[in-house]
Amino acid sequence: MSRAPALAPGFEFWPELPAPPLRAVPALLPPPVAIAPRPWLYGTALVAGFVSLLVAPGGVGKSALAIAEALALASGRALLGERVHHPVGVWVLNLEDPLDEIERRVAAAMIRHGLAREDLGGRLHLHSGRTRRIVMAEESAAGGIVFPDQAAVCAAALAAQIGCLIVDPFVRSHHLEENSNPHMDAAASAWAEIAEATGAAVLLVHHVKKGASLDAEAARVIAT
Repeated sequence: MSRAPALAPGFEFWPELPAPPLRAVPALLPPPVAIAPRPWLYGTALVAGFVSLLVAPGGVGKSALAIAEALALASGRALLGERVHHPVGVWVLNLEDPLDEIERRVAAAMIRHGLAREDLGGRLHLHSGRTRRIVMAEESAAGGIVFPDQAAVCAAALAAQIGCLIVDPFVRSHHLEENSNPHMDAAASAWAEIAEATGAAVLLVHHVKKGASLDAEAARVIAT
């Protein structure tokens, strides 16, 4: 599996280094008060530096929910009843709709929740996959997996001080086989590395398998 190119001199995503010898390390067991709490952003659903998954059947409002959560995070307001721990920059990567449709949905949500442009403080960022497709993972001609846009997404998120990335839908962010667990592990892990490198929360909006009941086996993705 090939890795993304270096983001900057001296920086790489999970650089391929010789593995150190495996050994059992005694637990340090620091006092509980010395352990930092989890850096939650939105209730207990989104946490900085980790990937979360929003899974539901098609046509039930996943994108509308994701937009409302983006507005809550950008404004710092509990629009849906979930606690917003502090406002952050949010980047909605809608990889399916044109920009005017995304703006239409955002405007409707802002009217519904009584938000003005000033309430967002310039923290909401929108991207349409119709303008520029983002490919986080795909197979190379040699048969391995490469990550064409991983470094670019990471650099852009860091430059804009993004605290949460929303990827809608996850399936449009890669060119891998959905029915392959190793492929889905690679695609999800690429986003997990973005979360770790930027310190941002990443929300992947994903569909269930057709005809599947909504349970832990419904989504063909390995949570990371």
